[in-house]
Amino acid sequence: MKTTSAYLLGILFTILIGTLLYWKLCSSCRLDSATMGEVTNETPSRDIEKNISPIYSLSFKQDGYAFSSSDNFSFKNSSPSFIMPISSEMRNGLASLKEYLIENPGKFVEITGYYTSQEENFTPFDNLGLARANSVKNHFVMSGIPTSQVQPFGQLSKEMVSDKDIFFGPVSYEIKAILKDKDSSSTEAP
Repeated sequence: MKTTSAYLLGILFTILIGTLLYWKLCSSCRLDSATMGEVTNETPSRDIEKNISPIYSLSFKQDGYAFSSSDNFSFKNSSPSFIMPISSEMRNGLASLKEYLIENPGKFVEITGYYTSQEENFTPFDNLGLARANSVKNHFVMSGIPTSQVQPFGQLSKEMVSDKDIFFGPVSYEIKAILKDKDSSSTEAP
């Protein structure tokens, strides 16, 4: 019985020492909090040239429904998580989009996240644009928009320019209809 306890304590001690040594000595193995998917609470500066900010605005237009805001989600360089907080105008837009999509179950919103070739992708997603679009999708779902009505995509962009390592609005949106077959089965699912 004493031998088993000694072995268990030895294993626990080895794990603790290994974790501490890894944390202290392997600084190149660690990623900063922004690349690990944590939301930052920094408010980006809006004092930039008009040709830089934003590339895409938060706007939706489909069959009599329209919302447009000059604001959009902003991201730090190589970060999949958008910068918080978002504006009240954006929150109001998401609330109206939620109502529209709930009233129109045959529609879905396509979110395209953009990235540059100079950014690094520390995520499990195929590209950083898809990770950004998925981050925005998660916020849409937390805002009450049904997950089945949101489809994320990623795309490389050569037009994006950052201001002090922040990309303003590297996300675009499009409302589309779910396509149906002749036999009423869905051919394109969001």
